[in-house]
Amino acid sequence: MALVYYETGIRVPAGGGGYDYVNVFVTQNEQEARTAYRADRRNYLARLSFDDSGTRTEFWNPASSSWTAAAPHSES
Repeated sequence: MALVYYETGIRVPAGGGGYDYVNVFVTQNEQEARTAYRADRRNYLARLSFDDSGTRTEFWNPASSSWTAAAPHSES
């Protein structure tokens, strides 16, 4: 059985081409994460799954209303 966490926060460009993450919230409750995602200017929602075969990170893509392996290009 997979262990699943949801993470949401604000992703902002940082010097050197990377990103900083602020106002991050982590929970195992998807509904709680979705509620937080819609508040406080948060611009990403990720689902992190851990199981015997490894780890998987997926991002919520609001344009397609689906989980995707890559972060959406437009995060506003």
